[in-house]
Amino acid sequence: NIDGRRRTFEYNCLSDQNRVGIEKLNRLLFKEYQEAMNFHIQGVAATMTKQSMVNLKKLIKDTGSKLKIIAVIHDELLCEGPAEDAMRDKQLIEQAMEQVDVVNLWKKSVTMKAEATQGQNWSEAKG
Repeated sequence: NIDGRRRTFEYNCLSDQNRVGIEKLNRLLFKEYQEAMNFHIQGVAATMTKQSMVNLKKLIKDTGSKLKIIAVIHDELLCEGPAEDAMRDKQLIEQAMEQVDVVNLWKKSVTMKAEATQGQNWSEAKG
């Protein structure tokens, strides 16, 4: 993928055809094709999320925010901070996620849009 990660697949069409049969081999190859396509998409999403975290950490430090990154769930950052800083922190999170350098990732200019929500817990924030 764009970070240079590689994923290898084990199946050898000729030897596996005799071992598992052509129908099962076709299913295995189709599954591997799907995994190969998905690997690239998930790799890009992981890189973007990682860069968002780096951006957010810098913004937290620069602004003196008390915001803390608690967890990463797929392409979402779960953060916590004082309720009185919620609006400012929400803007920091959106700024950090929207400033991901997609030009260097894809060699194309893409406008990123992030939406931060708030709540007393993740379930409430998810709405």
